[in-house]
This record gives sequence, C-alpha cells and structure tokens, in this order.
Amino acid sequence: MMRRPKGREKVTPVLIMGSAGRDFHNFNMVFRDNPDYRVMAFISSAGHANGIDQYPPSLAGALYSGGIPVYPEVELEDIISQHNVEFVFFSYSDVPHLEVMHQASRVLAAGANFSLLGPRQTMLAARVPVVSVTAVRAGAGKGPVSSRVAAWMKDRGHRVAVVTLPKRYLDLEKQAAQVISGTQDMASAAVSPEERDEYEPYIAMGVPVCVGVDYGIVLRVAEKDSDVIVWDGGENDFPFTQSDLRLVVVDPHHAGEESTFHPGEVNFRMADAFIVPKVGTATSTQLSAVQEKARNVRPNAPVIMSEIASGRGKGGDMKERSDKLVNLLEQFEKRSLIQPPH
Repeated sequence: MMRRPKGREKVTPVLIMGSAGRDFHNFNMVFRDNPDYRVMAFISSAGHANGIDQYPPSLAGALYSGGIPVYPEVELEDIISQHNVEFVFFSYSDVPHLEVMHQASRVLAAGANFSLLGPRQTMLAARVPVVSVTAVRAGAGKGPVSSRVAAWMKDRGHRVAVVTLPKRYLDLEKQAAQVISGTQDMASAAVSPEERDEYEPYIAMGVPVCVGVDYGIVLRVAEKDSDVIVWDGGENDFPFTQSDLRLVVVDPHHAGEESTFHPGEVNFRMADAFIVPKVGTATSTQLSAVQEKARNVRPNAPVIMSEIASGRGKGGDMKERSDKLVNLLEQFEKRSLIQPPH
C-alpha cells in the first residue's frame, strides 16, 4: 500500500484519471482504506458522459462516507487548483504514448505531479491458478483466444470461470460483482449487445462470466467453484490479477503499435507467450516485424502464429498453425493444476 510521502504529516490530496474501469480498480486497491491520501475526485472521459457522477459510498469505503465525485476531463486543471491536488494518477487504457505525455503536461502545468500505478500495487492474488489473455491494442483478437483457452480447460475436466470487464457501467452499486451464467442473468444484468456477443460463447460451454466494479469481490466469487480462472482482459490493459500464465495477443496488422500504446507495451514486456492472430491476412513483412520485436523483448517467450476467424465460437474459431498453444496449456496444467479424472 502507498504511504504518505516521507516528511509529510498532512493527508495528500489526489485525483484519478480514467474511463470507468481501471480508475475504479486502482482506487479500490490503493486508496480506499489508505488514510494517507484523499481522492478528491475521479476525472473521466467516459464515466461522467455515461451518467455516472459519483463513486458511491458503499464502494468507496468508510473514509468516503459521502462518496467521490466524478468530473469530466475538461475540468482537470480547475479541480487541481480548487483542491490543491498534489498527485494525479493516470488510469486510462489503449492510449498512444504521445497522448499520455500530453496529459502529463496538463497536470504538470497545473502544478501537480503525474503518476502511474503498476502491477505490484494493483494486482490481486487469486487462490486458484490464472491464465490471463491480454493484448497490445484493443481489437487485437483476445476473445477467440480466451474462448479457446476456456474450452480447452473445460474439455480437460477443469471447472473454469472467466473474469472480464463490462463494456459499460449503468449502476455501480448493482454492478459491484455479477455472475453471468445464463440468458436470464444477462437479462437481469441488462447487458449490452456487445457484452452479450462476448458472454454467449462462454455460457454455451457452461463457463460462468464474472464481472463487476470491485474486483476483490469479483475474484472471490469466481474462485468459489472453479479450478482455474481465465482473465479476458479489457482493451489493452494489464490484468487486475496476478497470472500464472500470461498470453499476449499481438495483431500483425498493427505491427509496431506494441511499443507505442499504453499500457499495451506493459503487457508486451510481461508476456510468457505471444499469440499472433490473423496470419492469413497479414503480410510477411508485418508478421516478421512482430516476430522480431517479440524475440528482442522477450527472447524466451514462444511466438504462436494462429488464424482467428471473425466472431467467438466454442473455442473453435482459433486454429493454431501448430500445437504450440496446446503444449503451453499442457505445461501450465502440469505445473499449476490438479489433474482431473478422465
């Protein structure tokens, strides 16, 4: 947990910038029960636009009995000045590196410090093994990979739960922790059409999808009846949980962006294995560029070339050009999971 800067006795006022996702998680992990800091507000490009004007007291905790206001990003400088804010914590995802520094410049020009929170402070520890599927960019093709992993684990006799992020928040308190395991759950949760498309393949294979706002609770729910968790990451963010196997999807059609977007480059540099989809439509130059960068950054991480068709089927829309992914999952199973009876 972060503590008060050395030599300072007063509570440090801070802001958290984000888009109703990573920002809430960072608050829950680092600031909710931390008396050394006071989160004056969330600064959001999405939450306020979606009608969310407060992080409610029930989620904010005992130190925030009145909740925490959510303000639009255009008010950033005014809020820094009004509350004499000392730190602004950047919590957006899928942002070009150049844009990150533009935002940093806004914060610095307003007199505050600009900061990022990393995996050590923001990753939860699960009680069961976790396979995380993340990407260097949103839209890279994580879904079919996650479905393929979940289906393989299910076929092996393991109880699987998928943990992911909702595409939108409508009522933070009601969405604190949800389990979607059937069409009735989707109706009750008022999932969006985009969310339905993502959840249905898992539900069809009998795998529950766990989503929410407070991922400490979400993770405990997911662990309850599972042997293994598949983290199906949001956009290009790094996982909210520690992972035993980190699969990172790199879209060859956007070769080069693995080192130009935040926090996708973080995923790229933490990968245990790279999944390169869409090989049937990428050029040899694009494929070579991705392979070379992966081997330079993570020389011991295998690069698995695959073909992913559109949509998400029951793990069947990802076809490896080799057995590398299966071999990788078998190694993970031997290392991390109790073998199920066959």
